[in-house]
Amino acid sequence: MGDTFITDMTHFEGIPSGPSHEPARRIAQFFGAIVSAGSVFPADVLVDAALFCRRRPGRIRCPGHLRVHRDSGSGIITWHCSRCDDQGEISNWEGTSWNLSPWAPSRPANQKLHELVLTEDELRELKRSLVLGPECECLLYGAIIAHGGIVIRATLEELEELEENIAADANHEEKRRRQRILDRIYERIETLFDQENYYGSDFEEWMQDNQQELSPEIESFVNELDEKMKQGQDFPSTAKKSISADVVERTWQRIAGQSAKDAQKLVNRMSKEEPVVLAYLMAVDNDIFNQGERGVLLFLGVVVWQIMLQGTRPLPKVTDKILDKAEAGNLKMAEYLRGEKTEAGFEEATRKIIGSYKQPEVLRYVIEAIMEDTEESSPIREENKGIMLLDLKTVIDCFDA
Repeated sequence: MGDTFITDMTHFEGIPSGPSHEPARRIAQFFGAIVSAGSVFPADVLVDAALFCRRRPGRIRCPGHLRVHRDSGSGIITWHCSRCDDQGEISNWEGTSWNLSPWAPSRPANQKLHELVLTEDELRELKRSLVLGPECECLLYGAIIAHGGIVIRATLEELEELEENIAADANHEEKRRRQRILDRIYERIETLFDQENYYGSDFEEWMQDNQQELSPEIESFVNELDEKMKQGQDFPSTAKKSISADVVERTWQRIAGQSAKDAQKLVNRMSKEEPVVLAYLMAVDNDIFNQGERGVLLFLGVVVWQIMLQGTRPLPKVTDKILDKAEAGNLKMAEYLRGEKTEAGFEEATRKIIGSYKQPEVLRYVIEAIMEDTEESSPIREENKGIMLLDLKTVIDCFDA
C-alpha cells in the first residue's frame, strides 16, 4: 500500500542547512521537481513525466515513473506512480522557486520538434548543472517517458541553447566521469544538427519519404539471406574473429529465459555501459515503428549486445561518431542495392555483402528473429522488417567497429 501526500509547497521553502535537515531537503527536492514539471507541462493533460518514484520497498527501488497533471481551474498539481500506489497533490506552489511557468516555451501547434533521447543518468547530471538558465531547465523538467526511454522534445533553437550551456558546463567540470556524460549529450545534439543539415529536413522525414523506395530492395536482401538459411547454406565469411553459432544460440536461450526483473536489470546495465546504443534503439525510426515493433527492436538489440560481449576482444564504448558512421554505411548499402537494376546484379551485390560480413552468425540470428514469425499476429509489420534489419545491423557494426 502506497502513501498519499497532501503538500503545501510554502512549507518547504527556506529549509536550514545542516545534516539534521537533510531528510527534509530530500523530500523538498522530490516535491519541487514535481512542481517544476507540472508548471512546464500544459494544464489539464496527464503527462508521463521523466520523474521517478522515491519508494524503496524491501530496499529495492520502485521501477515506476510519475504521472503528473495540473488542473487549470484550481492550479493543484496531482501525481501518482505508474507502478505503485504512491500519490499526492500539491498546492500553493505558484510563488515558490520551483515554479517554471514564466519560462515555459510557448510554441505554435504545428511547430516542428526534434527528439533528444537521454538515459536517466544523463538527465540527472544535466539537472545538476549550475549554469543552466530557466529556459533550459524547462526542457529538462519537460522531459517525458516515451519509446521506453527519456525524451526531450524541443526546437533546434532550444536545443542550440541547451548545447551551449552543456559545453560551458563541461569545460569547467573537474570530474572526468561527469565531463564524459556531458560530452556525450553534446555530441548527440550535434548529430541532430548534422542530420538536419545533411538531409535538408528532419532525418525521420527523410526516412519516411524514402522508406517506400528503399523497402523493396532491403526486403529482397532479407529474403535472399532467409532463403539461404532455409536451404542450409552457410555464410561464406572468412572472418577469423567472428562469433560462432553455438555462442549465439546459448546467449539467445539465456536471455529468452530471464524474468522481467532480470531483463530490466540488463537494460539498466546497458544504459551505463552502452548508453548511445540504448538511446538509438529507443528512438531510431520513431515515426515508423509502433510500440510492439519498438519492443522487439529493443529486445533484439539487447540480445545482440550480449552476444557481442562473448567475442574475443572487448567491445568499444560506442560513441555518437561510431554510430553515425555505421548508420551512414548501412544507408549507403541500401542505396547501393537500390541501384542494381537487374535481378542478377542484385543477387551478385547480395553475395558480396554476405561474403564480406565480419559477424555472419550474429546477422543470421537477427534475420531469423525478424523473419521467423509470418503469422498475422507477428509484432513486426511486413513492410518494416527490412528497416528493422538495417537498424540492428547498424548496432552489430557499432560493436564490431
